[in-house]
Amino acid sequence: MGKETVVVIGSGGAESALVDKYSRSEEVGHIIAIPGNDTMQDLTHKPVTTYQDLKPDQTVEIALLVSDLNEQSPIAFVDIRDESAIASGLSNQLALHKVAVVSPSQKAGQIESDKYFARVFGEYINFPQPKYQVLDFTNLPYGKKFPDYYDRVIEKVSDGLKFVKASGLAQGKGVIGANGREEIEQAVEQLRRNFPQASGKILIEDGMVGEEFSGFAMSNGKSYKVIGYAQDHKRAYDGDKGPNTGGMGAVSRPLIIENDDWLQITVNKEIFGRTFEGMKESGIPYKGVLFLGGMAVEKLGVNVPHVVEFNSRWGDPEAQVLLPGIENDLFEMNSRIIRGNFRDYEVRTDNKVRVAVAGASKGYPEDYSHVTGKEIKGLDAVGDMDGVLLYGAGVVRLDGKYYANGGRLFYVVGEGDDVIEARGRVYEAMNYISIDGDNLHFRTDIGWRDVERLQARA
Repeated sequence: MGKETVVVIGSGGAESALVDKYSRSEEVGHIIAIPGNDTMQDLTHKPVTTYQDLKPDQTVEIALLVSDLNEQSPIAFVDIRDESAIASGLSNQLALHKVAVVSPSQKAGQIESDKYFARVFGEYINFPQPKYQVLDFTNLPYGKKFPDYYDRVIEKVSDGLKFVKASGLAQGKGVIGANGREEIEQAVEQLRRNFPQASGKILIEDGMVGEEFSGFAMSNGKSYKVIGYAQDHKRAYDGDKGPNTGGMGAVSRPLIIENDDWLQITVNKEIFGRTFEGMKESGIPYKGVLFLGGMAVEKLGVNVPHVVEFNSRWGDPEAQVLLPGIENDLFEMNSRIIRGNFRDYEVRTDNKVRVAVAGASKGYPEDYSHVTGKEIKGLDAVGDMDGVLLYGAGVVRLDGKYYANGGRLFYVVGEGDDVIEARGRVYEAMNYISIDGDNLHFRTDIGWRDVERLQARA
């Protein structure tokens, strides 16, 4: 058994995937998850300790805890997955305690936590992104509800599809599509009401027509490696309908980019390369995982990648389909990022396609309070199936049984040689799971674009 201890910050499905990946390392003997969740120990291969009374943005408390634990038994490094922990400066706090971290600093993390910063940065390094306007509600004079230029901006953007975005973190729900002045104003008011802290600045961006994809790269601040690509499905219901969620499922190796060498090269060099170089030039070198939310926009018969957004961490549920496909030891990979010798490191991935399906409480992402405390049945059976992985999130375990305790509850991942085989496995597994009172919700069409592409070839 390995001797090293690793700390993972967060409690969702992506964190469960990270814990599972670290547990497969021969170097790792113990994993600490803060806060963690009740499924991590059940579904992994090494001892896991959780601290579920802490929240990820309690940076001072977490840094003190980790410092104390490090004095008792050395910690190799802390892997910060949770976005609120990055935005709150946990990386900086841990550095003060001389604890190694795999995560961008608070300033570098602004590429996710401040969408206005990200758009200005995008202009600076000159990569394709949508045109935008910004409404700044911070520091308004007392009694003033809107900035003086509000009407001028709203009038300017009132034609065509727009996306109204809270600049700050909004739990994956801070983007609203709008068409026309009335819908735009309603979206602005909705964001300010539902996410007041995140909506000090609101961006109104031109809609783009294309197909979205997610790209992931890791950097030590000097060099970088592209890890892979996935495709998220954010809408709540089949057919990409309903409200945006944190993600109802994902497929790895999406064909929109897997079959387009030019698109891959352009993303790798012109977006990831410029971004890491631009951040280094700006005095905020980026260390850790960078997640590109991209869109392939067809122009003159060529797919041109545009930047929808960046995240300063592994995506959720993208991590659930990408991490299992990395053949490298994740502990070794992140150790190299910390030590700095990353340029000549070869990242290897398998050729499998994976499909992740989120099992959610019925009513998610809106009112799902009636599901809390209801028993989830069938998880143990799924965990034993070949070619299938199970990652927990909003689940509690009491007396050997699992109960719902959130919106997105768990993720089932199926693997295969192509999306059709992977999807067959994951949905066969989903048939074994239920929540008392018929309260399980999941999409039945994850990976539908690639399924249609393969069927069209047949």
